[in-house]
Amino acid sequence: LLEGTLEMQWEHLLSSDLRVVLVGQERVGKSAAGNTILGRREFLSGFSSKPLTLQSERRGGDVLGRRVTVVDTPGLFSSRLSEKEVKAQLEEALRLSAPGPQAFLLTLQLGHFTQQEQKGLETLEKMLCPAVRHHTIVLFTYGDRLGDTDIYQFVREDENLQNLVQKCGGRYHAVRCISLAAPGPHVFLVVIQLRRLTREEQKTVETIQGAFGREVGGYTMVLFTHGDDWDPKEIIRQFPCISNLIQQCHGGYHVFNNRSEDPSQVAELLEKIKNMVQRNGGRHFTHEKLEEAEEAISQEMRRLMRNDPDLTREEVRKMAERNNAFIRKGLGVFGVFGAAVETIAGACIIQ
Repeated sequence: LLEGTLEMQWEHLLSSDLRVVLVGQERVGKSAAGNTILGRREFLSGFSSKPLTLQSERRGGDVLGRRVTVVDTPGLFSSRLSEKEVKAQLEEALRLSAPGPQAFLLTLQLGHFTQQEQKGLETLEKMLCPAVRHHTIVLFTYGDRLGDTDIYQFVREDENLQNLVQKCGGRYHAVRCISLAAPGPHVFLVVIQLRRLTREEQKTVETIQGAFGREVGGYTMVLFTHGDDWDPKEIIRQFPCISNLIQQCHGGYHVFNNRSEDPSQVAELLEKIKNMVQRNGGRHFTHEKLEEAEEAISQEMRRLMRNDPDLTREEVRKMAERNNAFIRKGLGVFGVFGAAVETIAGACIIQ
């Protein structure tokens, strides 16, 4: 029955709805990959010491004009579920992707291929059926680790990876599941309370420019909070200090009404950020200090992964940022501003 369910007509793929099932070990980026495919955050994904996906979940949407359904599943070698429970969840994934998935994406974290994961396809075949390999694609997450290395070269240099890919008919792909903030932010949001602008805050953009150069103004936007019952245009007209601050940001600003829960004000902010990114040619802001900081973090991550290959990328990244001597010396983003800097969805928000 399962073999019949898994049989598919490849020539019909381009004209039909696409149904894929994400499979693989815990904490390798399956949920993040699902979000990347759908182009938005649908699956719970993030840094955690425990697996976040314990049952099969289905999400869908239109991707490039085509209906795509993605089913996320628990880890094949779950630390929380028994083998019987994992098998049941895989069978549930088949039902959620009725009349049947056209592809299984066997998800691996690039640079983190354990002996257990080498048995992933074998385990999948055991729990479902041998025919599953004919419909499996190896999906590498965290493709940013490749740097200038071609994914083909990376696979060719690892005999175990080659064997796995060959069993999957030579099908594989790499995706980037990283924040837009690495290796540089697309926008700096300078958060200021509209009714309280101190002298120090008036110098915020100058401080950023002093650290990263005057060109950073093209990547900076002022976000005024507590704009309740205030006309921002009138405030800007009456107070030259606010007008000057906005001019330093090439006219970019937005106002939040903290009393309102209307999501449209967030949508308007994202649209303004999108326009800024387009105006900058789609490029993120970069600077030698940011590049040096990122390189130092990458080197520390490589060292940590050599010492403990079982660490996840999220764990390694957090440890590298905390332990990195370059960052501690204050040459990174945190030290430059001497302020609270938080990276959220690719934006560097200075509070």
